Amino acid sequence: MTKTNTERTLETLVECADIHRQGLTAQRESIDALTQQIGRMSENLTRLEILAERTLEAIDRQTAAAQEQTSAINAHLRVAEQQLASITELTKLVTTQAATINRLLDRLTA
Repeated sequence: MTKTNTERTLETLVECADIHRQGLTAQRESIDALTQQIGRMSENLTRLEILAERTLEAIDRQTAAAQEQTSAINAHLRVAEQQLASITELTKLVTTQAATINRLLDRLTA
């Protein structure tokens, strides 16, 4: 039996609708896959952010420790400088005392 133009048009429209439905289904699957990928990427970015924060906190702690050590070293350096000044003064005093003793010995032997 021969189909009328209307029947052929309806069949064509049904075929087009099926093709369109298949395309929409494929797009929906693609969107779902992208949504999952974006979700995983977001989770990974959150993990990276947490790791970066922890790393920065560790760097801050190490920086603080280094500053404390630098302060301690500087304090030791100041003590060493004071000790050097004291040793220099004591050396001068010993030299003066030795000269005084030598003068006294010279007077005693003269």
